[in-house]
This record gives sequence, structure tokens and C-alpha cells, in this order.
Amino acid sequence: MNPVDLVSKVVTDHREEQARALSAYRGLVRSVADGTEPTAAHLVDALTAAGKTADDLRRDVSAILRRREDARKMADIPAIRQEMADLERKAQEAEAAFNPVAEKHKATIRELGRIWLAAKRRLEDAYGAPDRLKRSYPEDGPLHAEIGRLRAEAREIEGNIRALQAQANRTAPNEAIEDAMTWIRAENLGRATEGDTARAEAREAVHTAQRAAKLAEAAELAKKLVPIAARLYEIEETEMLVP
Repeated sequence: MNPVDLVSKVVTDHREEQARALSAYRGLVRSVADGTEPTAAHLVDALTAAGKTADDLRRDVSAILRRREDARKMADIPAIRQEMADLERKAQEAEAAFNPVAEKHKATIRELGRIWLAAKRRLEDAYGAPDRLKRSYPEDGPLHAEIGRLRAEAREIEGNIRALQAQANRTAPNEAIEDAMTWIRAENLGRATEGDTARAEAREAVHTAQRAAKLAEAAELAKKLVPIAARLYEIEETEMLVP
């Protein structure tokens, strides 16, 4: 194996090992968040392999517990909205059934209003859960890594497209220009031969074909950006909301 391939393999193996270590660490975080107590050996091995500390584990477990709580709050939105609607209906019914015991009636209305305001605050908090879930997604999580990889891939494709378009828009190569000038001089002197003409036309035809090929290649590359954009949207609007 040549040195370049060897270095590439070593780098790839290192990255895969890091990815496995981080995956094992994330599994440990979820396990602890689920209430499962790891063995001391498993704990030490997972932290060491991932380059993490006990404080990192404590913070990450707290973070995932907060994310789960936000996910639960987000799931409660329909029930809270229904609860608020029911409270509004009850308040209206209570007002319609106003009875001589005015103070009791007023107390009921006040209590329902208090509960409704508390529910409103919970609803506002739940509406903020999606943004908090996105912001609190672990920086070393697999989705951030995938987003970075996808964006880098998109930038590389866009750069290749621009390069191909620039190549397609360049003037004819020097050989074609020289052949054309030779033919023009020969034509002006009445010395142009069929070979001169054919050579100039052939150079131009080759240049035209090369330009068309570059533009076609750029168009094919542009198609690769579509699934990348779709995957980025799926990650940011769906998968990052899962605790």
C-alpha cells in the first residue's frame, strides 16, 4: 500500500473508531437517563474511549432529560389546548348558570381563570419546545456531524459546478486559435488549403463538444444537490426534535 493510501486508511480507521466511541458514549448517556446503572468498568471504558469526563456525562444526562421533558411538553400541546377549550366552556356554563350565591360563583370564575392562565403559560412553554430541542441537540451528536458532512458535500458540488461552468465559458484553446489565425493568414494570401480549413474546423468542433460536455456534467452534478437539501430539511425539522 502506498503512503498516501496508508495515511488515508489510518485517518479513516481513526474516524471510525472515534465514531464508535461517541456512539457507545451516547448509548451510555441514554442508559443512565433511563435509570440504568452501568458497571464501573463499562463507565470507565466508555468515558475514556470517547475522551469524556464524569462531569461531561452528568451534563449530557441532564441535557437529554431536559430534551425528553421538552418532547413530552410538545406532545401535550393538543391535550392542553383541549383542556383550555373545556375550561372556557365550563366558565361560560358557570356564568350562564349564575345562581344566587354570587360569591361562590365569583370564586369559581376566578379559579377557572387562574387555571386557564396557568394552562396558557404551559401552552406557550410547549410551543417553544421545538426551538429548544433544536438548540439543545448535542454538538457532538450524529445529526450535527451529518449536517456538517452534507453541507461540506454541497459546497464541494457547488464548487465543482462553478469550475465546470468556468471551463465551459473559456475561449477556445490556444491550438484552435493558432489554427484559425493560420487559416485566416493563408486565406488572405490565397494560400489556404483544404487541410488548413479542416484543421481549424476540427479544432472548433472539438472545443464546442468539450464545452457541451462540461455543461452537461455540471447539470448532472446539480441534481445531486436535491437529495442533500431534502435530507437537511428532514434532519432539522424532524429528527432533531426527537429527544
